[in-house]
Amino acid sequence: MPKVSVIIPVYNAEKYLKAALDSVLRQKGVEIEIIAVDDGSTDRSPEILSLYAEKHKEIKIIHVPNGGVGRARNIGLSHVTGEWIAFCDSDDIVPDNSYTFFLRQIAEADVVVGNFVDITDNKQKRESQIQYFQGASPFRQLFVVPCLWNKFIRTSFIQQNGLAFEEEMKIGEDAVFLGQLLTCRPRIKIIKDCVYEHWFHDKDPQKSLIHFYDLKHFQLHMKTRYRLLEIYTENHFVEGERYVYEDLTPFLTDFLFRMWSREEQCQAFFQLQEFIKGYNWSDKPEIFKSLFLVTVDEFANMTAEKYLTQLPEILPREQVLLEFKAGQIGLRYLIKYLKAWFAYKRKGLITR
Repeated sequence: MPKVSVIIPVYNAEKYLKAALDSVLRQKGVEIEIIAVDDGSTDRSPEILSLYAEKHKEIKIIHVPNGGVGRARNIGLSHVTGEWIAFCDSDDIVPDNSYTFFLRQIAEADVVVGNFVDITDNKQKRESQIQYFQGASPFRQLFVVPCLWNKFIRTSFIQQNGLAFEEEMKIGEDAVFLGQLLTCRPRIKIIKDCVYEHWFHDKDPQKSLIHFYDLKHFQLHMKTRYRLLEIYTENHFVEGERYVYEDLTPFLTDFLFRMWSREEQCQAFFQLQEFIKGYNWSDKPEIFKSLFLVTVDEFANMTAEKYLTQLPEILPREQVLLEFKAGQIGLRYLIKYLKAWFAYKRKGLITR
């Protein structure tokens, strides 16, 4: 029976930790080793871990000063004894039989990628369509979702290739790790089974990303993109460069219009202008316009104030309302957005 080492970084997750641990412990037909790395939690998480470890010999706890999820996962990697590695976040859930589904497909694979479900605190679900990427390029198979929690990775593949998380990456460390993994040419298997429930916990003020729409976090997202570009350029992954500029850019424009400070918005806009200059958009004018709602030349020569004033619909009203109903954004943001939209509408700066 193959042994699976499950790495769970834990930081102030007392509300969700028991459910996460229970879901892993329920996995049948497989030998489980849980490596829980307490990353300097200040709530009851350490106490919960101790109680579980007393009852379940499968759980190994490592307490470290807070250093970020990348460092916590590296510490977890250094303690694994299983033949396969799985990752679980401390506020998510692994559905029953997930690891059985994974293990059915390991014969000729270094990485197995499964389906997952996104769930909000209002119990709204959105299932991924991973199965449709069977037969796609290795890049697309890994990056259809640039996270680790829906993947099984062979321990020997990680160790033989010296793979580790880049601890200076505070956002997007999963994507950077997968970028490095890709350069090692793993054998990848896609399965249709749902192997993970990714919970947004959008009603928890401590979890909500609405608190992080500032210049500091915008720059962290930019740092991740530049690091990915370095990896893809060094290894001649043209598909990766296209992914960074075309697939990841909508998040940046969305982020830009959610920032509270106009001064920080302007600084972020200038950084975004510099970023898009690194890509050849000459044969992709329609793609660029779909991302920014203006042409490449217009965007390159536009002031931040003009762009931020004239194009508030970069995040469509309907999307904002849907996110609010789903509990993904707060009332404060909704009111601010709608006030701005109606003000610009009255001025005739935008039309529908």
